[in-house]
Amino acid sequence: MVNGLIAALAYAKENTIYHLTNSNPPTNQLVFDLIKESLHLTNLEMVPTDYQGELTLEEQKFNEPIRIFYNHCERSIQFDDSNTKQLLKDAQLEPLELTKDILRKIIINSLRSTEGIPTS
Repeated sequence: MVNGLIAALAYAKENTIYHLTNSNPPTNQLVFDLIKESLHLTNLEMVPTDYQGELTLEEQKFNEPIRIFYNHCERSIQFDDSNTKQLLKDAQLEPLELTKDILRKIIINSLRSTEGIPTS
């Protein structure tokens, strides 16, 4: 990301929109699976974020820190990154790639920053 911003200083064209995003974003299922894995909860199921069924106090407490991921689960956004790809090519840089391992680290660190959530 930082390299892309630095490249923009030298290679960006006036009046051109650049999206420094992952061209191959992870699926909601992959994000969910990594959350399950990080929390060691093999029996966890995904339900819609607006689920209004009855939840135990324990389930409510569990859902609270995961709320930070709701906006990712509710939508799928794709940006036209052709300008960014050209900018990176001009700067001889590789496009951004969010690997499964990097995503796992982001999820674990997000959960760790939520008080009381044990992760691997």
